[in-house]
Amino acid sequence: MNRTTWFVAIVCISLCSSARARATSPLQFVTEYLREFSAIEHIRLAEERELQAPRQSMLATCIESSNRYRREIAQHIARMREMSVPSPSQALPGRLVELYGHKLELYTEVANACAALKASASTNVSYLEVMSVVSQYSEKVDSIDRSLFETSSEAYSTLLNREPGTHDNPRRLGITTAEKQLLLRQIDIEFGAELQDQQQTYLVNAAKVIRDALRAHKTSDEN
Repeated sequence: MNRTTWFVAIVCISLCSSARARATSPLQFVTEYLREFSAIEHIRLAEERELQAPRQSMLATCIESSNRYRREIAQHIARMREMSVPSPSQALPGRLVELYGHKLELYTEVANACAALKASASTNVSYLEVMSVVSQYSEKVDSIDRSLFETSSEAYSTLLNREPGTHDNPRRLGITTAEKQLLLRQIDIEFGAELQDQQQTYLVNAAKVIRDALRAHKTSDEN
């Protein structure tokens, strides 16, 4: 199952399986939340491979990779602005838009810095020169990713059954077993071996937090 097919399938399940579904169900929200982490990780890994490839233009990689980040983040921000989640996490989509907005600004600065370096260079620019430009922003990006990681528990909590007046344990998931398995499968497909890495990025670690929490809670249709 590829990423597009999975995303369509999980949204369809979330819309069709619950008569009380809202405009944005928690399942749709978490699906998009995880999808973006995965997309950013795929861009990061591709960038690392390109920077290490022989005869690869470091400046071209810097500019193209930054633009890939920018396109992906801009699309995610647009999706997130259309989403809402129930109380008490109703402010979370706005918080994510704010954090990704900062990342978008940083990658714009990286792209512009590398473009300026390319325009001013009379000879080939060395790997170290390009990495010097990129490293100026890496700590700032890492700080934003840490903040994104810190939202993982709250994002997961939107999946818990919190409807007033129900007899369900509030620590029981508000999604079905099929939906839970689909989320777990997608986390495994999208992040794979990175989940076992001893030096996980903040975004991979956030996916792991959600995976482990899903495994620990029963679904709405479990006995």
